[in-house]
Amino acid sequence: MQKEKEAETLRLPFSLVILALAAVFLVALVPRILYVIQIQTPPFSDMADYHRCAVNFMLGDGLIQSPEYKAYRTPGYPIFLATIYSLFGIDFQVVYLVQCVLGALTAVLTALLFLKCFPGIRYRLLLATLAGLITALSDESIFYCGQLLTETLYTFLFVIWVLLLMHVQRGFRLTLLVIVGLLHGLLMLVRPAGSLHVIMVGVFLVLWARRKDSRRSVREGLISYIIYSAVVLVPIVPWGVRNYLLTGHLIPLSTNDGVNFYIGHNPDFGYWSTGNKTAIRENTDLDEYEESRLFFRLGLEFILKNPVQDMVNNIKKIGYLYTTTWKPWPWFNHGRELRFAFVRWMPVWEWSWPAMIVIGLGAVASTLKRQKTDLLLGCVITQTISCMVFFATARFRSSLIPLFAIWVAYAFFVLISTVRQRGNP
Repeated sequence: MQKEKEAETLRLPFSLVILALAAVFLVALVPRILYVIQIQTPPFSDMADYHRCAVNFMLGDGLIQSPEYKAYRTPGYPIFLATIYSLFGIDFQVVYLVQCVLGALTAVLTALLFLKCFPGIRYRLLLATLAGLITALSDESIFYCGQLLTETLYTFLFVIWVLLLMHVQRGFRLTLLVIVGLLHGLLMLVRPAGSLHVIMVGVFLVLWARRKDSRRSVREGLISYIIYSAVVLVPIVPWGVRNYLLTGHLIPLSTNDGVNFYIGHNPDFGYWSTGNKTAIRENTDLDEYEESRLFFRLGLEFILKNPVQDMVNNIKKIGYLYTTTWKPWPWFNHGRELRFAFVRWMPVWEWSWPAMIVIGLGAVASTLKRQKTDLLLGCVITQTISCMVFFATARFRSSLIPLFAIWVAYAFFVLISTVRQRGNP
């Protein structure tokens, strides 16, 4: 039955698919360009850090934020910036326009991912187009195209990774497994938040193998996971060696993890709170490695002394991540709020309680009907756990918006099908 559904997917008219994807791309590209061309304020905070890393790299000083922080930022996004700077000069508008293209391509990939998740349902091309358009018009996705932050690049690579990983479940193919593993390693070099996904992939490789109902298949899944994990390390190990040579300490990704852990586990915990981060840095004279260890220790001390309160705070993080309707940082800083040149209004998809309800409906329905969305659910759960381990804000849901868009489109399919069934008893 499943093979028949996949065969049915192949019968979609190629010209119609291309037309739908082109429409999604254009609808996504226009509002992003109209937003970024009117941004005038220079990068600040984290954005300035990434910019400095890129400029230092171009000047031959290495991928360092400053002489004091040589391994504070992972290299993926600074290299992306440095590449654009080298080709077009240091022009933030060019970076934003490149990110507009990546954002538009992410919307296209969302539509393709929908087709992969639901190969046999009716109106699948129309629904895939809807999923792509939701990503295309997501206000948060549009917004991050105009920031010097990892969100747009990471989300683009993340959706490609999910799409390729779904092909792995068909069976062991070494070449594909290596490609997906290398891409995962690159994702972690753009944003370390993808680290926990390594564990998730292991779970799915074994579960997918078990569906073949043989010990040999399970063994194949375990072997696949060992190979995958080794390949993930290929892009990361050189960066870890570089960090060791520069700092004398083993730092696989960055020294930013300590402070992020502390922000999520401290007495002044709150959505906008960073605890006593600034005061601690001002009153200590530690290198970045020892500083990171200090923040980790302070976070662990809070957890051990206040286990109940910390558990409550971890639950709050889920709310910060998904149920808050606050706009993500830096929406209201330095004139960065979402607005568009030449037009007063643009139809956008905003994060809201109705949207959350529809997303939940689509996720539950697709799971109950055994659609191919278990990997999407796994990604959301893993991202949620990662934020609970460290800290959470609305910003960190941005990479999941394409997955949510897929569930929204499927929820519409469920609603339409229900209405049709009741109208035709």
